[in-house]
Amino acid sequence: MDRLLELCPEYPYDDVVAQTIMPVWHRGATVLVGDAGGAVSLLAGQGGSLAIAGGALLGDLLGPASSPDGVSAALGVFEERWRPQVEAAQKAGRRAARSFLPANRVQRLARRWVIRATHLPGVDRLVARQILGQTVK
Repeated sequence: MDRLLELCPEYPYDDVVAQTIMPVWHRGATVLVGDAGGAVSLLAGQGGSLAIAGGALLGDLLGPASSPDGVSAALGVFEERWRPQVEAAQKAGRRAARSFLPANRVQRLARRWVIRATHLPGVDRLVARQILGQTVK
């Protein structure tokens, strides 16, 4: 153990796999977009595309043809339309986290056997369906 500790860097890098779950994305004329409003975690793998697509929707809602009720109303519509997309991606990220980061020895062993079994016909689709939470063709 002492030898291993000697090999460790003085300032090791540490990271957190986390999600941002905000109860409200806008207040008045202020809005949280991208990861500020709904980070999906690196395990969901959709943060960049969600930020771009959410920004495009927000731009459309605030554009020249926006609601006559003003910015605050447009931000409410944005959250109403976009939150379900973000929440679905966050849910997929949590499912993926359980697969990649098992909580105990039994789960680690089960994951190892599932990974080994993915070379069998059909098992790869079952695993993908479990991780993504949807039908995989």
